[in-house]
This record gives sequence, structure tokens and C-alpha cells, in this order.
Amino acid sequence: MTTGFDWVHIPFLNPIESPVVISQIQTHTGADWVKTRHQSVTGTGFDIKMEEDGMDSGHNTEIFGFLALPAGLGSTGFLKYEAIATPTAVTHEPYQVDFTAGFETVPSVFGGMATYFGTDPSHTRLFRPATADSAMVYVEEETCTDAEVKPRCFFVQFS
Repeated sequence: MTTGFDWVHIPFLNPIESPVVISQIQTHTGADWVKTRHQSVTGTGFDIKMEEDGMDSGHNTEIFGFLALPAGLGSTGFLKYEAIATPTAVTHEPYQVDFTAGFETVPSVFGGMATYFGTDPSHTRLFRPATADSAMVYVEEETCTDAEVKPRCFFVQFS
């Protein structure tokens, strides 16, 4: 890797049928904010990279973690889950994801983008709190450093 922003292929130890992947940075080795982005998810692995605000040309080495589960309903011990891969129809507009698991209470919702269209950093967000039956999600673009949108960010240094 030359910049820390290069794509790296991560193979699964065992094949996973129709995997759903979420990932996250596990360390903090520098002052710049960074997150993961992945694409090309297959039954044998996926590609991952770090992503910042779009202005930087490099980043320190970080450790990331990921969770890969087969799509559908499942459980890990006492924890019931539903792993869902949405279509690429999810954009900056709210998109409803319906749960089929029959959750008795509101589930925790974790997500990550498994595609990469363009170089603008972005991430998934909940549009409103989830219910036991569904969640509304959308893609939010990082806008602090974009030339095509008016910046609307501020930074505070805490001592």
C-alpha cells in the first residue's frame, strides 16, 4: 500500500453463501478521522479501504474489524439477527428496509456500504429510529470539503 487508501482484498476463512458484511476501524493512530468502505463482496471475500474527508492523500496504518454473515435470518447463541443486503437503489433518499424476523422489540441496526460509485466519501445513516418491523436508511455524503456543495461543517479541538 502506498497511501493507506488502496483497496485490499480480504478472503473469508470459509466460504459464506450470500454474505452481508459490515466493517469498522478498530484503532486510532492519527489525528484524522477515517472510516472503512468496502465493495466486491462475494462468497469468498471482499475488498476494503480506508476513507477520509476527500482532501487527504494518505493515512497512518489502522486495524479494522468486520462481521460477515449469510443473508437472511439466523442466531448466534441467544442473539437473533437478520442480515439484509439492500439493492443499489439506496441513495440520498430514504429507503425502507423491511424486517421479516418478527422482532419482539426494536432491534439494533448496524450497516455499511458494500458498493463504491465515485470518489466522494459517504456513509449509511438511519433516516429515523427503527421499529420492530423496519428501518429507513439513506446514503449521506461527506460535505465538509466538497467543491460541489457549500461546506457546512465546523471543527472543535478539545483539550
